[in-house]
Amino acid sequence: MPDETIKVTFQIRPMAKERLVSLKRKLLQEGYRESESSLIERLLAPSFISALETHVKRVPKVLCVLALLVLIAMPARSLATEPVVWNADLVHCRAEFTVSHMVVSKVWGHIPVQELTIVNAGRTPVPQRIDAVLDVSHEDTDNHDRDADLRSPTYFDVAKYPTMTFHSTSIKTKSDSEFVVTGDLTIKNVTKPVTFPVQIVGIIPEGNGWRVGYTAALTIDRRDWGIVDSRLTPAGVLLVGYTVNIGLTVEAVTNDPWLHART
Repeated sequence: MPDETIKVTFQIRPMAKERLVSLKRKLLQEGYRESESSLIERLLAPSFISALETHVKRVPKVLCVLALLVLIAMPARSLATEPVVWNADLVHCRAEFTVSHMVVSKVWGHIPVQELTIVNAGRTPVPQRIDAVLDVSHEDTDNHDRDADLRSPTYFDVAKYPTMTFHSTSIKTKSDSEFVVTGDLTIKNVTKPVTFPVQIVGIIPEGNGWRVGYTAALTIDRRDWGIVDSRLTPAGVLLVGYTVNIGLTVEAVTNDPWLHART
């Protein structure tokens, strides 16, 4: 034909139709990306299959051939995707804090990150959910007496509350390198919401995947979590400041094939 189109009536054999249904079932079982889901759902929807069986169109011959090859001949496994996995590298995750000491100086310390769960469907370094557990019973300020004071009922009371937790409730992207996290921070038996920005420091190759680095900072008032020590020096100066500055460093490894190097 001059316009190189043909009039085609698709007649899908029962076996081919069963294969389409089987393909859809397998994809649902193995999981595939959300952005691909809508396309595959449309291709395998009953209305689309019905259209292939009964509808008559004038279409380019090459498109007819390609459609049949893709929808009928392609193995289900080739369309399925491996689940995206994120694993925090706890050795390189750290929660640091600073607090005023008698107004004129600061005390530094850190609390080990015991658990860190990052939920991410893929295609972006911005998580969908973050859950963390910090081991307060092993906080460290490089001073035995001071650490004993911090672990006592006056401060963290680690005999009753050996950990503090954080569970995100909202994560919003601000730019390619920054997002904002809101969540519930629990210290001792008090839970309060906090919001803080997170910077994506970089993404580098790691084996068959990627290593992603993050930093974050937030400021809290310890009295909001029931840590109300207000002792004064003989000169009337607050011994330990109320404001606590917290710095977070996180490294995580993922197999997400859609990320790319960024430094």
